[in-house]
Amino acid sequence: TVADRQGFRLTDPDTGPTRTLVDERFASGSSLDYSAGTPQRLAWVGMQSHLAPSEAQPRAATSTDGGGTWVEMGALERSMFGGEVAVDATDPDRIVWVPAHNDGRDPRGVLVSSDGARTWSTVDAGGDEMDVHRRNAWWFGRRALAADRVDGSFYLLADDERLDVSTDGGATWEPAAHAP
Repeated sequence: TVADRQGFRLTDPDTGPTRTLVDERFASGSSLDYSAGTPQRLAWVGMQSHLAPSEAQPRAATSTDGGGTWVEMGALERSMFGGEVAVDATDPDRIVWVPAHNDGRDPRGVLVSSDGARTWSTVDAGGDEMDVHRRNAWWFGRRALAADRVDGSFYLLADDERLDVSTDGGATWEPAAHAP
């Protein structure tokens, strides 16, 4: 994904893309992930960053065919703005999303879907302290959320360098073993 566009899908490395990733509506992409066990299953999150913050809406979609076609995620709310997304390696219907803070949007907790992003639950990920990783600046080259590519675990990094892990699909979070 790219900051001022959704991203692009390349089907031929010798030919440039012919369209944006999800659809032709203007939206910035903030995160894209795939299920390592089912690589055709993708999740994308972003936002309408060209509008005033009070008018901007979240954007998010999933694909079951490697990005050829996309379906918008269900039950989106204004607080689900940008951020990072990760897809479970062992259950591609399980998706974890950490939206970013942005002008009046103050998300708390971590969002988890077990039905392919049709519905979402908010889980407590260590209280307010876990929200320090939600800066709306995903281009800094660091990832706050990642899915383990083998066992279905998820990892969440806070700005204070705390690393938490979930071994139950994002439902609960604990400090990672041997983390500082």
